[in-house]
Amino acid sequence: MFYFTKIFKYLILLLMSIVMSQAEEYNYHLFYQGVPGGHAVMKFTKNDSIATLELSLQTNKFFDKFYKIRDTITVISDSDNYHLQSLKKVLNEGKYHKKVILNVSEINRDSLKNPIQDEYCGIMMLMDERNYARSELSLNLWEKGREVPFRLVKKQVEKINIDNKMLRSILYAPDLKSLQALGKDKTSISVWMSQPRPSVPLKIRLDMKRGALVLKLSGQP
Repeated sequence: MFYFTKIFKYLILLLMSIVMSQAEEYNYHLFYQGVPGGHAVMKFTKNDSIATLELSLQTNKFFDKFYKIRDTITVISDSDNYHLQSLKKVLNEGKYHKKVILNVSEINRDSLKNPIQDEYCGIMMLMDERNYARSELSLNLWEKGREVPFRLVKKQVEKINIDNKMLRSILYAPDLKSLQALGKDKTSISVWMSQPRPSVPLKIRLDMKRGALVLKLSGQP
C-alpha cells in the first residue's frame, strides 16, 4: 500500500508538471550569405523551475554539396531569471566541427561577478512577457574560462515580410563594446522580436566567422 501511494503521488506530480509546462515550436527558413538553403527548428519549453531552448539548423541536399551545416544547440536555464545551467553545442559547418559542453555547476560560483547568461538565454528572456520591448539586456557570457559582459540593445523597429504579411518587429543587437569583447572568432546573435504580444523571434541572424546565417520564421507567429 505504501509503494502504491508513493507511485500514485509521483504520477500526479508528473502530470501536473506536463500540464503546467509551456511548450512552443517555431520553424524557420535558413539563409546562408543571403541564399536560401535549408531550415531550422527552435523548441522552447518552460515550467516552474526550468526553461529549455533547443535550436537545430540544417542545410538542404543541394546546399550540402557546397557548405553542409548540421548544428544543434541546447540551452537549459532556470525559468525565473534565465540564469544558465547548462549549454551544449554540436557544430558541423563545412569542414569545421566542434562540440562545446558547459555545466555551470562545475564553475566556482564564488569567483563569478554575475550569473552566467548567454545569448540564447537572452532570446528566452525577450520571449518572456516581463521583458517585452525593454531597452536592453545585460548578459554575462562564459568564454575561455572567463566572464564576458555582453549587451543586447534595442536598436529600431522594422517590418519583416512573413508569408506575404508585413509584421512589425523590434531589433535587438550587440553593441560595439560587446562585439569587441567577444572577438572575431565567436558567433554573435541579433534577433528581431515580434512587436505584438506575445513576442516571438521573427528573425535571427548569426554572424559567424565564415559568414552570416539568417533564420526567418516560416508561418505566422
